[in-house]
Amino acid sequence: DFRHPGDITDARRLDVSGDIIHPSHHVLEQSYETITAGIRTLLGRIACFRGPVGYNALAPLGKEASPSVDEGLYELTSRGLIHHDRITNRFDLHPIVRRYAYDRLTEKERSASHTRLRDYFAAVPAPDSIKRTLHL
Repeated sequence: DFRHPGDITDARRLDVSGDIIHPSHHVLEQSYETITAGIRTLLGRIACFRGPVGYNALAPLGKEASPSVDEGLYELTSRGLIHHDRITNRFDLHPIVRRYAYDRLTEKERSASHTRLRDYFAAVPAPDSIKRTLHL
């Protein structure tokens, strides 16, 4: 509410009965349709990850990609389709963007992407020991 920002009592005037995802999909669809097929593929592959992912895990996705992974990441971050955390150097998608991009992959593309991810993580060496630090 503009007159009482942050006042929860004003929430009773909001209409939340409609489809709140649909308007987001319209904007997302417009943005998605204006990127090249190669960048759409990259976005879909990133959507296969369940959470934030480091650059080193994304770099192998570009071996046969056009444009390069770097160019694709630049394009996707500049359009706001993915978020880059500069401190951790990890990339992440909003859940709505993740679902939208993932849903646009064909079954064959999903299977290939998940196989590629499985192979990538199978090759990552296991740590010598697992340490857990409790933060209280």
